[in-house]
Amino acid sequence: MSEYRTANLRQRNSHPEILIEVSSEFESGFEWLLSYFEEAVDSGMLFKDGQFVQFGWMIVTLRADQDGDLKILEPRFDAMPIQWIHGVNMTLRHLLIQREVCAQLTADPSFPSLMDSRVISDGLLGSEVIRMERETSKGGSDSGWLFRDPDAKGGRHCSLFEIAVSCPAVVPFLALPEGSAVSLNASEIQVSCGDRQIHSSSNAFLSKLQARHS
Repeated sequence: MSEYRTANLRQRNSHPEILIEVSSEFESGFEWLLSYFEEAVDSGMLFKDGQFVQFGWMIVTLRADQDGDLKILEPRFDAMPIQWIHGVNMTLRHLLIQREVCAQLTADPSFPSLMDSRVISDGLLGSEVIRMERETSKGGSDSGWLFRDPDAKGGRHCSLFEIAVSCPAVVPFLALPEGSAVSLNASEIQVSCGDRQIHSSSNAFLSKLQARHS
């Protein structure tokens, strides 16, 4: 992991520097994250210890270190409730993959928040077949997503984070806009958005995702 920091926020704005850690796979392509904080602080925004910030569907938090600077932490995806770890690796991976899924369908991303909720079928989190449909959000923390197990009866509200921890295969599709539908299992993935459809048998990107899921 390598650490990077904002440039002279303390000198220019009497504001703590903001530090991020990234792994070697992100040797470039993360600079916009530092630029976001620099431009926000230059425009008068104040970031502080314990604050949450959303990037894509992910929520990160800022934590003060012994020098008074602010380090970025992101959620771990192996436990409930949320546990925080240093770095933005998962945040960047999810952002890139969700944008690419939308690009495959020439759709603009519509990011929910991992804190948002929606209805899932009873037994879905252990199901081998998942169907996702995004309806119009009812506002508030409603993501618009429905997660269905074809054989299940009944349902319950569940946070997107809880669903992603149990079923990480759904994460790449969460930024698809209203009207989208996804069917995925160990052998195939099919995605539709409006009148556009792609299938893992003919789409190289979906084929890679399907291989991870199988």
